[in-house]
Amino acid sequence: MASMNDKDYYAILGVDKDASAEDIRKAFQQKARKLHPDVNKAPDAEEKFKEVSEAYAVLSDPEKRSRYDAMRSGSPFAGATGSAGSPYAGGYGGGDPFGWGFPFGSNGYTRRASARGRSRSYNPRVGADVVFDLTLDAATAENGAKRGVTYQRYAACEVCHGKGSVQAEHSETCPTCHGTGRISVDLSGIFGFGVMDMECPECEGTGRVVVDPCDVCGGSGR
Repeated sequence: MASMNDKDYYAILGVDKDASAEDIRKAFQQKARKLHPDVNKAPDAEEKFKEVSEAYAVLSDPEKRSRYDAMRSGSPFAGATGSAGSPYAGGYGGGDPFGWGFPFGSNGYTRRASARGRSRSYNPRVGADVVFDLTLDAATAENGAKRGVTYQRYAACEVCHGKGSVQAEHSETCPTCHGTGRISVDLSGIFGFGVMDMECPECEGTGRVVVDPCDVCGGSGR
């Protein structure tokens, strides 16, 4: 899945980056009517309908749009310095890195992940039991035998030690969905059937985010 800052929502809706709220609404209505699965039977219509709905859900909300624009600006440390003049000095500037909502830390700089185009969803994955099927004949099963088994397994990331984040000790509530893992878009004005619910594109449904997903494991922790 592409991360939220990988997607050009303006291009998806076919509007300029300075488009007004009304321009965005009209563009969404036009595309949604053509792509709605009840109208369009093309194999990819449903996926495209979800895509334009996601774009509208973000761009139609002033707060979400502002954060999205900042995240897409491509300037991860614009105007930022730490205590010693370095963007890394002093960690997160001695304050809450989410104090202003992503992607800005308490001293105003954007997260490193924004420049890399990766999701910052907090989604460390735990391991599962290893299952290995072995076929034995009746005599071996009755008398017993030893068999060597070779298998691959995941190990905790040596850089983030399984946390999924290099700097942050704890994940934070996703500011886009407020921890629910879902966002919604009101379609009642277009199709008359109310609100469409979808996975949050910022936290990818986890409800939690980190400032700097680990480069080595991609935030998986393994």
